[in-house]
This record gives sequence, C-alpha cells and structure tokens, in this order.
Amino acid sequence: QASFVFVDIAGFSKRDTDEQRVLKAQLSSFLRTQLAQFDFSDFRMRDTGDGAMIAFLRLPDHALVLAQAVLRAQMLGTAPFIRPGVRTGVNIGMAWEMGDVEDRTNYIGDAVNSAQRIMDMAQPGQVTVSLSFYRAISEREPQYGALMRPIGERADKHGRKHQVMEMGFAAEALADIAATLPEPLPENLAPAPIEAPQWASSQVDDVPADAAAAANAAAPGTSPWLTAAAIAIGLVALALAWLALQN
Repeated sequence: QASFVFVDIAGFSKRDTDEQRVLKAQLSSFLRTQLAQFDFSDFRMRDTGDGAMIAFLRLPDHALVLAQAVLRAQMLGTAPFIRPGVRTGVNIGMAWEMGDVEDRTNYIGDAVNSAQRIMDMAQPGQVTVSLSFYRAISEREPQYGALMRPIGERADKHGRKHQVMEMGFAAEALADIAATLPEPLPENLAPAPIEAPQWASSQVDDVPADAAAAANAAAPGTSPWLTAAAIAIGLVALALAWLALQN
C-alpha cells in the first residue's frame, strides 16, 4: 500500500514553451527541496507532463507533509510556480510497481488512477483528498483528520463517483509531523501558530447526507455496531446468571 500525491500546474498546456519550461523547473526545484527531508527509499517521483506524481511507500504522514507544504507555499506566495495555480490530489491504496518503457520504476493500479482523478477535481490552489486517505490518516492521528472536510460526491471523466475531501492548512500539524522526520523542515516552512485550518476554497458544495455520514463514520471513535454487540453480550450474560440462580 502506498500514498500517491499528484501535483498539476493549472493551465500548463495553454502557456508558451518558454513559460512552461520556467514553471516546470520551479516546480521541480520546490518538490526536490521538500522531498529532501525524506529517506530516498521512502518515495518515488515521476514526471506527468503538467506536473508530477509522488508515491510515498512507507507512511501516509509523508504525503500529508508534502500537501501541507504545497498549501503553505500557495497561501504565502513563496513559490513562483504557485501563481498560475496548482491543483493537488491525494489518495492511498494498493498499486503495482513495474518498469516503464524507459526501464524506470513506475506504478499502475486503481489507487494511482484514482489519485489523478481526485486531483482533477481540485480547483487551482486546492488540495483534494480521497475518503480512503482521510480514513487512513485519521486512524493514525485524529488531529490530522481535522484538517479535512467533505466537499461532496464528484464524478470523474469516466463517470465514476468519488467522495471527495478538501485539505486545509495548519502549521501546527506540519510542525508536529515534521518532528518525526529524520531531517528538519526547510526554513521557509518554519511553523507559525494557527488556531484552525485555513481553506483554499471559500465555499463547500452541498454535501449529501451519506457523504457526511461516511466522513463521520471514518473518524476515530466507538463503532455503533461494536456498541450494539457489547450490549447484546451483556444481556446474554445477565440471562445466564439469572438461570443459574433459579437452578
């Protein structure tokens, strides 16, 4: 299982060749700086034409760190390639590692395809996240789940529907995750106190009740099924004790 982050420069194909070259160089430099904090064996990065795909092979926290770094750069305007707008999508799941036509390691599978579709649903400046990634990161640390909110069910270009979350930015979370990394964060990502997540989008679509319920069900806590089972077991135990007293 791996976490996949797709980063895409909005409107890239509509720009002239010189501007494309500059933007792509800036994006590559930014990503290399952020990825330098991880062990090389923990990730793989591949060019996608309009941007890049990064596969994090060990922890979903690493994908969260990168997504938070992209959000921070966009909100502070510290990266030149940010100005056209960057769309980012995150997903987690099983994928197959194989050699591509250039004999480089690449990944195929539904988790990769869905990550790209999730990214396609983001607006420039926004990070969109799959429900599966939200669940995985919330199980690891509940406060990370608070960085995400449901924005509704979206259909991709093939008509497949996805429950989509938006990720907000909070420097405290970035600093907390960074404390677990082998190398310190770059100076431009030094945390500042933020009491609540900052959102890239100003509005959230009407969220169907089932989507909100799915997100809430993913949050850590006691399952209603487990609660019902515990009550049933307790009642059976009481009944057996009463029968024993009667005999």
